[in-house]
Amino acid sequence: MILTRKKIISENNFQIEGKIIHKIELREYKLNSHTNEENYSIMLYVNTDAGEAEVDYLGKSTKDKQTFEESFDFLCNYNGISSTLNRIIIEINNNTI
Repeated sequence: MILTRKKIISENNFQIEGKIIHKIELREYKLNSHTNEENYSIMLYVNTDAGEAEVDYLGKSTKDKQTFEESFDFLCNYNGISSTLNRIIIEINNNTI
């Protein structure tokens, strides 16, 4: 995987589920392919006081370059970020036990 783009969603410290979130970033990776098709993975990176995590935001790869911008807009303009953060906090908690 090769990092092709990233956008910061937040660098303001705030608390959720007992964890302090330091940074949230949306990242796009170009997947290695044996064909000439361009496939991308959209990942959400979160840095907290309990560690960091990067999770697959879409749950599948995409060929559409616009998906990155659409995902970013959704996370910044709607309530998509809170449920996503809760999912990531659960993952961080599971990794620190």
